Amino acid sequence: MLCALLVPLLVPHLSVAAERFELAAVPPPTAWLLQLPSTTLVSCATRCLQLADCGLLHWTDLCRLAAAGGGDGSSATLRVYRRVTGSAGQAAAQTAAATTQTTAATETTAATETTAATETAAATTQTTAATTQTAAATTQTTAATTQTTAATETTPSVAPGATTTPGATTTPGATTTSGAASPAGFVYDGRFFWHVTVAKGLSYEQAQSHCLGLASQASLAGVYSDAQLNALWEHPSRPAVQQWIGVYLDSRGWAFNPDGAEPPVNVTPYEEMSGDAFTLPPDNAGGALWLADKLTTMAGMVCEAPDPPQFL
Repeated sequence: MLCALLVPLLVPHLSVAAERFELAAVPPPTAWLLQLPSTTLVSCATRCLQLADCGLLHWTDLCRLAAAGGGDGSSATLRVYRRVTGSAGQAAAQTAAATTQTTAATETTAATETTAATETAAATTQTTAATTQTAAATTQTTAATTQTTAATETTPSVAPGATTTPGATTTPGATTTSGAASPAGFVYDGRFFWHVTVAKGLSYEQAQSHCLGLASQASLAGVYSDAQLNALWEHPSRPAVQQWIGVYLDSRGWAFNPDGAEPPVNVTPYEEMSGDAFTLPPDNAGGALWLADKLTTMAGMVCEAPDPPQFL
């Protein structure tokens, strides 16, 4: 919790536990921002989830709010601090921490240089990984083409799935003995994604297990970029049903992918509704995601895996 002396100051940076925040421009006043107790520091996402009229839900896990004065917050002086992430936060991470009237917290030059060196090494590793993923995507596309050719000659055993229309970059599913088609999929940034529809609705955890049962190391689909999310929205293989994806909210209201990584900034806007897991609405137009309780059951889901399932 931010100390009462610190809040009224225009402090450019502040720290909460292991997190660092930097002062951001104050947005137009809205009811949910101003309804804060005085001298508090709260998560924007948590505050949003508590109020029905919150209109800035794309701030999930990205910022903290500090308010000073005004009693119930109606006349509070509002400060908005965005959490420093990735390369955009390196300069802020190298600056001295917030100073109060009675104490000052500083970081040593050695610690800053160590952090910068670690981030540089991580960036190099990510670049190498991206190159590897590109090569893997080429290999997966070749393998998928071979599997499709084999599927036209034999009738493989297929897990339950949706009838879909393959697009230009989609590997079509094989026809099963029951006459239904297996779900079509596509490769994006070295990962294979495919749409699945089952006869009986599944909860979030059941859908996660279902994806894992269809392919090695599979899971519900995470969100990694705007372009990748748009591909999930708009791919012609997508059925017109509400679908589970893998992004969920933890107890603090912060969003995470199934592997525990955070989705990129502003990639997961969602509608004002209660729930703790994300879904794609039943249309192909793109836009805001829907929230649903994890215990809700639905027949649609989007799965991802390093390699295409054998039945595709």
